[in-house]
Amino acid sequence: MVKKQLVLEMLSALREYINKLKPLQKLSLDEIASDYVSYWAVLHGLQMAIQCTVDIGSHLLSGIGTERPADYKDVILGLGRQGIIPADFAKRFQGIAGFRNILVHQYLQVDVEIVYEKLEEGLEDFQQFMVFVHRYLQKLKNG
Repeated sequence: MVKKQLVLEMLSALREYINKLKPLQKLSLDEIASDYVSYWAVLHGLQMAIQCTVDIGSHLLSGIGTERPADYKDVILGLGRQGIIPADFAKRFQGIAGFRNILVHQYLQVDVEIVYEKLEEGLEDFQQFMVFVHRYLQKLKNG
């Protein structure tokens, strides 16, 4: 069973992470690369946002009881297969799960340019993810 209140709390946390990352988008690549506090803030913020996204997806898939994802990428793809998010969005967004693994497990090899790209272009994907999940929760309320 999907615990809507829990999902709403996780969506609220995700929104907070995104809102804290947005001001950092004003920084240039050079500014982020040369200021370890800003760089670490971006790394941690992205990691938290990604983890929150995966946790939301895992809970939704578990709650409907139809899928048991093999890994984090499969969580995102499973949301697409179940119609919780559009399948084409899931295919495009699944790479964020792999990026999370790099942040957590290969942190010595993280490319600052990729981090900057995720900051500059990836926040919109998180926002779109939140819209899709909210729509799904609305359907559950009405269905």
